[in-house]
Amino acid sequence: MAAPVRDPDYDWGDIVPPWIYAREVLGLDPYEWQDSVWDAVGQRLPCAIAAANESGKTTFCAAPLILWFLDQFGARGGKVVITSGSWLQLTTQFAPAIRRYAHLYPRWEWNDTTIRIPGSPADYGLVMFSTDSPGRAEGHHAVDPITAPLFIIADESKTIPDGIFTAFDRCGPQFLLLMSSPGHSSGKFYRCFNKERGLYWTRRVTSHDCAHIPESKRERDRLIYGEDSSIYRSMHLAEFTDLDGGVVFPPSKLRALLEKPPQFTPSGRVAFCDFAAGGDENVLALREGNRVRILDAWHEEDTTQAVRRFIRHFREHDLNAGQIYGDADGLGIAMINTMADEGWHIHKVHANASPLDAHYSNLSAEMWHKTARAVDKGELILPDDTLLFEQLTSRRTDERARGKLGVEPKDKMAARGLGSPDRADAVIGACYCGPHMGGAIATTSGIRFAKPAFSRPSFR
Repeated sequence: MAAPVRDPDYDWGDIVPPWIYAREVLGLDPYEWQDSVWDAVGQRLPCAIAAANESGKTTFCAAPLILWFLDQFGARGGKVVITSGSWLQLTTQFAPAIRRYAHLYPRWEWNDTTIRIPGSPADYGLVMFSTDSPGRAEGHHAVDPITAPLFIIADESKTIPDGIFTAFDRCGPQFLLLMSSPGHSSGKFYRCFNKERGLYWTRRVTSHDCAHIPESKRERDRLIYGEDSSIYRSMHLAEFTDLDGGVVFPPSKLRALLEKPPQFTPSGRVAFCDFAAGGDENVLALREGNRVRILDAWHEEDTTQAVRRFIRHFREHDLNAGQIYGDADGLGIAMINTMADEGWHIHKVHANASPLDAHYSNLSAEMWHKTARAVDKGELILPDDTLLFEQLTSRRTDERARGKLGVEPKDKMAARGLGSPDRADAVIGACYCGPHMGGAIATTSGIRFAKPAFSRPSFR
C-alpha cells in the first residue's frame, strides 16, 4: 500500500493553511521540514515524525499546529487531545510551548493542561494527559468530522504502549500526529516507518535539517559516543536503534557507502529473485560487477502472474537462467518450479543450507554478514532506496549458543513489528551469489561449495 501523499492542489476552502497561519499570525520563520509537516497534517493525513533531539518538534512544529487548529476549528467544537508517555514532558515542554502564545488569544481560558474556548460546544478545546491505561485514552470523538474535527497528538510516541494507539483508533480522529525521537526497533511508532508505512505520511528530521543545532554539537556527541553508537544515531540521525543488540548493517556504514560509492567495476551479471504472495513483495535485483539495482518490486497475490512478470524482466534485461538465483524456501520452490515449466531453470538457494564458512549458523547468515562486510569496506554500489535501507539496518545479529554467527529469525522480526526484508534479501542474494564466489559451484538443485576453505567472496 502506497503511503499517503500531500496534494499540492489541495482545496483549503475557508481554512487558512497552517504554514501561512504560522508566519502571519505567530510570526514564525519555519524550516522546510516544519512546512512539510504542517502541510501534511493540515491536509488531514495521518502523520508520523521521527526527529532528532533538540530539533524543536514540540515548540516550533506541534505547538503552532495546535494553535492553528484551535483558531480554525475550536469555536465550532474542534478538539485537540495530547498524550505522552511522560507527564513531565507535557507539563515542562508541551504546555509552555503553547502558552507562550497565550497573549494572542485573550478570549481563551487557559489552564495548566487544558484550554476552553467560550461558546464552543465541546467541553474543552484542548486536553493533555499521560497514561498507560487504554481505557483513559478512549471516549474522545469529533463533534462534527468536517467542521469540528478531532486532532490527536502522541508526543514521545516511542514510549507510549501499543494499547493507547488502539484506543485512539477507536476515537477515529480526523487529524493525527505521532512524533518522537527514535527509539528501539519495535513498537507502534517504529512500525509507522516500517511494516505500517503505507498507512502514514512520514518524515525523518535529522540534526542536519535544523540550522540552530551547531556542527560543534554533532562533533562533540560523535567524539563522546562514537559515530556508530545507538545514542548518536538516534540523537542526530533520527534512526531507530537497538541499544541492547547490534544490527547486521550499521546505518552509518550503509549511509557512508551510499554517499560515497566506489568506482564501478563491471565483471559479470547475477540476478536474484525473492518470491512472495499477498502482503510481501516480489523483488528482482540485478548485480552487474559491483553495482546492484532493484529492477522491480511489487505485490501480487497470483503467483502465476508474478512468475510471468519475473520472466518478462529476464527477457527484457537479456538474462539467461544460469545468471539467475531464487529463494527456494516456502512459496519460492513452487514459483521456481513454475519457471522451470516455462523453460527457465534458475538456481535454487535455500537460506537454511549449510554455509561456506562454518563460523556462520546457515547460508542466510553468511550472505547477510559478508555483504555487510563488503559495505564496510566500500566495495558495493547499492540502490539508494528508503525501504531497502530500513530493511538492511533493522535486522539484528544473532549469536547462537554454539558460538556461530547468525541473523535474527524472521518470526522474531515479525514479533517486533517488522515485515519480511524482501528487498534486502534480493539485493544481498544478488551481491553474494554467482561465479564470483571463489570455489562456489552453482547447481539447479541449490548452492554447493567445492572448497569450504573459500570463505570470502570478492565483489570486484
